[in-house]
Amino acid sequence: MAKRVFYASKVNVHAHIFSQNLDDIISIHIPRVIKEAPSIKIGSYNWSITDVKTISYNNDVFIIGNLTKSKQVKLKMRVGASTEDVTTDFEVARTSMFVYHSLSEILVHEVSSYIDEVDFINVFERLVGRDPYVGEVKVITIPEPHKIRTEMLSMQKISSVHFHLIHPNPGKKEFNIYNSLIDQHDLKELDLRMANRDGMNIKEDAEKENFTETIESGIELVETGYGAVDIKGFDEHKIKGRRKDKIVRKQRSFFSKRSVRRIIVNEFGEETLMSRIRSFINDVRAKIVKDDKDEPNISI
Repeated sequence: MAKRVFYASKVNVHAHIFSQNLDDIISIHIPRVIKEAPSIKIGSYNWSITDVKTISYNNDVFIIGNLTKSKQVKLKMRVGASTEDVTTDFEVARTSMFVYHSLSEILVHEVSSYIDEVDFINVFERLVGRDPYVGEVKVITIPEPHKIRTEMLSMQKISSVHFHLIHPNPGKKEFNIYNSLIDQHDLKELDLRMANRDGMNIKEDAEKENFTETIESGIELVETGYGAVDIKGFDEHKIKGRRKDKIVRKQRSFFSKRSVRRIIVNEFGEETLMSRIRSFINDVRAKIVKDDKDEPNISI
């Protein structure tokens, strides 16, 4: 039975992040554009959002559709005892299914050999971002929970940490030094690079696993879909030599973009597939929403 792979991402308003109408952009205009976006031509393919429908489940609303790439193709046709190439009068299409939950801004999208993660995100951003009310959006994959911390703690020494972050939704949970830096300068993006080739300090206490405020804030933003982090480090090993021992460094690295929350499912019927995806979305929300427990429907 065929397997299907789905990634979890977050759709972030970017161009109009400081707009007074931000809530309308999230709850009204992005869903509208997903349903109405005209196709665009990239290279030899036409890209469009097709087969869109809205479903409700337990007072939650989901938009289901396909990101579709299509073009006319040449096929070989038999004519009597010979063959000839003909161009189809229709466009042959490949699709990638997606489910969007506007309340949490979580987008679950299919990844395949026909439409990979990079193509899906780039095209989806272009299709939605062309609308003047919405403007530029950033679709950012959500990493596996706890993976960033586990990888950092597993390295003997950290030589560099690079956070690339975008501005969180105003009015949501404060993100310590990062939100302060971004707000102070009205920034939409923040690149923070920290490096020491011989190893840098990432903990408040060397004997414990609690990170410094800067590291912890950056990780929290990445885990909630507001950016990515690249980490490099090394492990040191002592090798016996004839005259003296030698220290050898084994380089290590971790990139949050390569550790995306995903599910792999069998080729189910639509009802069963949607049940799995709804459960997946709820699980993603549960792990990244860290706000007041009395507000389960809060937008992150």
